[in-house]
Amino acid sequence: MQNKYNALFEEIFKSILENQTEKVEYLILHYLENEPHEGKILLSEYLSNIKKDHEISKKILYKLILKNKHDLQLRLRYISILLKNKEYTKAIKWCEKALHMANKSQKKEIYYILAQIFYQLNRPERAIQYINLCLKIDEDYTPAKYLQNFILKNLYYEPHH
Repeated sequence: MQNKYNALFEEIFKSILENQTEKVEYLILHYLENEPHEGKILLSEYLSNIKKDHEISKKILYKLILKNKHDLQLRLRYISILLKNKEYTKAIKWCEKALHMANKSQKKEIYYILAQIFYQLNRPERAIQYINLCLKIDEDYTPAKYLQNFILKNLYYEPHH
């Protein structure tokens, strides 16, 4: 499903860049009619990433989550839209719920997301705690190592008042 979905999203994105609105709408409608679940995900991604309409995108995903309570990928998409909307407190709550459903690899991703959130909230110590949890699962996880180095470097050079 993911590859077919990525190819379609690329086609839609290309059509957007070429200002072919009718083609974009046709492709999304086609998907909504034939694959309602994926179509709604696609519509949500389109609204969030292209139209920057996070509110409607969140509503679509939330309804999908209510119907598919155990679909962690939907929850991660929802969290990413919360982050784009700078709704960090809500994102933290959603991450905490998602952790209970996640396998080891997914937990690594969620810990990394939590580290990013706490860094954005200017709570570097808490961010480092989540990075450490992430690296405990996968010590070679490059994004976490990069964020860890970045935070530690900035903590070290921060002037004291």
